[in-house]
Amino acid sequence: MKGSWRHLSYGVAFALALYIGWLLWRPVPIPVETAVVKQGAMQVSVEDEGELRAHDRYLVTAPITGRLLRIELHEGDPVRAGEVIAMLTPLPVSSWQNDELQARLAAAIAHRQESRADLARAKLLQEQAERERTRHQQLLTKKLVSQQQMEDAEAAARTAAMVTQASTQRLRAAEAEVAATNASLAAVDATGAVEPLKLYAPVDGFVLDLIEASERVLNSGAPIMLIGDPANLEAQIELLSTEAVRVKPGMPVEIHGWGGDETLAGKVRLIEQSAFTKISTLGVEEQRVRVIVDLDSPPANVGDGFHVEARIIVWQSDNAVYLPVGALFRHDDKWQVFVAEGDVAMTRDIEIGQRNRQHVQVLKGVQANEQVIVYPPSDLVSGSRIRHYPE
Repeated sequence: MKGSWRHLSYGVAFALALYIGWLLWRPVPIPVETAVVKQGAMQVSVEDEGELRAHDRYLVTAPITGRLLRIELHEGDPVRAGEVIAMLTPLPVSSWQNDELQARLAAAIAHRQESRADLARAKLLQEQAERERTRHQQLLTKKLVSQQQMEDAEAAARTAAMVTQASTQRLRAAEAEVAATNASLAAVDATGAVEPLKLYAPVDGFVLDLIEASERVLNSGAPIMLIGDPANLEAQIELLSTEAVRVKPGMPVEIHGWGGDETLAGKVRLIEQSAFTKISTLGVEEQRVRVIVDLDSPPANVGDGFHVEARIIVWQSDNAVYLPVGALFRHDDKWQVFVAEGDVAMTRDIEIGQRNRQHVQVLKGVQANEQVIVYPPSDLVSGSRIRHYPE
């Protein structure tokens, strides 16, 4: 009997020693931070700074070489189309200068004809866009097109209307150019005597920039003033060329940083096809592309040249599965994440789609509501015991 108790006590001591050894040598759980895979709305955008500018800007220049008389207008003053805005006394001209005026008149007439053709084309495109919008409205009632397709048709119709308006203004400017050149020729009579040449405002608007106000001699083509309507504004955003290639006309834009609390809405109208070099604040040369944005409702208390910040939405989905960018890592040329399965971390291959600064879209590999490890530690491997931090 005494021997049996002795053997039992040895067995208990041995089991206790094994348990203590297991406690001392078992792997310590690695503290990790986790995030839940979500399903819902996701957007991808490009952001940069820009400025507001008048939709239609007209630079008034000296049609001939002459002495500019002092201008009484000031920046911000309203002007009406056909109003005299400057006086220029022509200098005596030679025969070759007269020939130059004749050539300039021919070029102005050609420009006017081109503007008329552009206006006719813009009206045709506007009529087609209106017909497309009407058809989409009818199809939408029958649920044969999506709401997004309807919005695209409406945006195309609005854009076409703006193009027609801009073409009309350009035709007016071309006609004013012809009139100014004719006036320049009429100012010089056969004897060489000259009289002051009147320069007229090409359109209704405001003086945005008075480049020359004092009396002095100007060369032919020298800028005098800039005229435009600050109530009809657009945004000019300067994007990196690597980001501009992702932008397409009609994409929605959010404008902020203009001084007000609300966010302004707009749509991309034009991506310029020529880039330019700009020096960044760090002294680095960057290739930039201007993107022109039409604003839906420009506020009344901003004007030409005001600073803005723009967010152009290049992709969006209302039902995307996404997770934090910090959970991704590369292994064997594949994207992987650590999935928290209880208190164990397991690697999972995934396929990704769109991504922004915070999240990445998951096409395959994980499901919504699963937990992934964010910024996994370097010593974490598949099968490691983990402790959620903070618990």
